[in-house]
Amino acid sequence: MFPCDLCPSVRYRGAIVCWRGYRHTSKASPYLWLSLRTPPVRPALCVQSVHFQSKFFWIVHNIVCAVYLLLLPIGKAKCRVAGFSVFLVLLHSFYCWGAVGTILVSTAFFLLFGIGSWKWLAVIFALIPAINIINFATCPIESLVEEGQGMGIRKLFSNSMFLIAIVMMVCSGASELAMAQWASAYAESALGFSKAVGDIAGPCMFAVTMGISRVLFGKAGDKMKLNRFMIGSGILCFVCYLLASFSENPIIGLAGCIVCGFSVGIMWPGTISISSKAFPTGGTAMFALLAMAGDLGGSIGPAIVGRGADMFGGSIHVGMRIGLLFPITLCFMLFLFNIMNHNANKQK
Repeated sequence: MFPCDLCPSVRYRGAIVCWRGYRHTSKASPYLWLSLRTPPVRPALCVQSVHFQSKFFWIVHNIVCAVYLLLLPIGKAKCRVAGFSVFLVLLHSFYCWGAVGTILVSTAFFLLFGIGSWKWLAVIFALIPAINIINFATCPIESLVEEGQGMGIRKLFSNSMFLIAIVMMVCSGASELAMAQWASAYAESALGFSKAVGDIAGPCMFAVTMGISRVLFGKAGDKMKLNRFMIGSGILCFVCYLLASFSENPIIGLAGCIVCGFSVGIMWPGTISISSKAFPTGGTAMFALLAMAGDLGGSIGPAIVGRGADMFGGSIHVGMRIGLLFPITLCFMLFLFNIMNHNANKQK
């Protein structure tokens, strides 16, 4: 974030390649180290290694993950004629299909070869970031704003509308990840599913519905009002959290978890899209700050739900009730953002 703001001459290509390399390497390193270690190391040493390198990954990830949204100003520069909102939502839909593919491939791999062969699956997945580094190193690059003309971090934070957008991104990430990461545990505890079935019925179906919502908007985005679609999705998200929190019928509760994926699908890319329209010269600093806020929400959301569940005897329902705070805040901030944006357009 800060190099992009303080050093406008930074190379997009180099930043993206470095970020992808650090992010994926630090994420895969504990598993690759354990999978390639011969002879097998002691279990205690394995636990220590994963614990240490997990900490290392989160330090590196939190420092450089905001650079991921360097892709978005590049995409906006390429899509000045076509709708950036449609491009952005479709781009984010591939995250969903990647999640679905990862869950299905992992489940099938373990069913065929057993959980003891997990190290080979880690090696296979480690090939993906290597290919992506080559793709990013060779892709064409275009600039979004002229050098030195983008809004800086200080100017962005002095704008009340941008602060609201930051809160919206935090709530978007929290609403999405809190439900996605606890959906499998919900399916296992409430319905008595096995781990494999729980992963497919919970996070996999969550990702499917999230991808469907993004594809639908991507296909018909020119005929839809993004703000209205986001408001409707925010209300639906609130209803889904209510079902997962208070429903005594486990099937209805699981349906709430699954449909929640559809409701949160538009939130993350939609917030970025309306922010880019409100701040056309926000540049890389704006995208990086929004990414930081979204990742922050994705980190604290599941933690808050989990801590709330632990405080009440491991009840996931209670944790989900605490998670209701995320969609409520998101809807309120979205209404406030639209009102302020409407007044700002009137003054212009």
